[in-house]
Amino acid sequence: MNIGLSDFGDDNAFAERYSCKCKKYIGKMYLGHVCDRCGTPVEYVDIDLTKFGWIIIDDFKVMSPIYDQKLLNLLGKQDEDMVLDKILEVNYDDDGKVEFTDKELLQLKKHPFIHKGMVWLSDPANLMTVLEYYERRRPKTKAKAFKELKDDVYNIFTHCIPVYSALLRTELPGEKGSKLFKLKVNTCYGAMIRISNFINDIDKSDYMEKINSINMQLFAIQKEIRDVFEETYKSFMKKSGIIMSKVIGRSSADIKFS
Repeated sequence: MNIGLSDFGDDNAFAERYSCKCKKYIGKMYLGHVCDRCGTPVEYVDIDLTKFGWIIIDDFKVMSPIYDQKLLNLLGKQDEDMVLDKILEVNYDDDGKVEFTDKELLQLKKHPFIHKGMVWLSDPANLMTVLEYYERRRPKTKAKAFKELKDDVYNIFTHCIPVYSALLRTELPGEKGSKLFKLKVNTCYGAMIRISNFINDIDKSDYMEKINSINMQLFAIQKEIRDVFEETYKSFMKKSGIIMSKVIGRSSADIKFS
């Protein structure tokens, strides 16, 4: 599956949004031209964010990007390490046991959930335990944000990662022969597809035996989701009008994962 997202910083990135009804004429250069096939003029076609596909992880979950960002912010740092990432990141020795560095052993006194992994955290009961633990150790000014996450504890993790068709673009030929110009978002989505396929191909009877690998792969997907979110968000911030009003202007409840 080859998917792409345009460079939203390019003023011509949405040129293909201009078309007649039958799509014979596509591009801003044809604006106002009446199609000789369907009889409709070339005009700007609004973005439809209701059209999207899914990358689905059958039996495991990852976090939607907005909740991921909220948790990163609320849980904060310890010795320059993001607490959330230390929970999701897993290290195992040759015997499959969780392995801690000397630094992490010291951190465990204040951060007892290091290396618990994505599968563990995706259980609402465990996630609630984490939220309540850190709420007691964070400023009272963050109480409202913690309450929001606790109220949404069943919505933070999801099986499904949306891929909005309105944002996809075909990769373009590069300068060197047939080499493609690789867009970062394409690379991220490609990685998510490969990893989710790998996880979905694991036989259910092998889940317990391969839980360490599953945890590592899920965290890898989460980092790709984070990269896609950051890339698209930065691009959206350069835009106004339809993008700002329909994406950035919407609440987290409107655009969270299914």
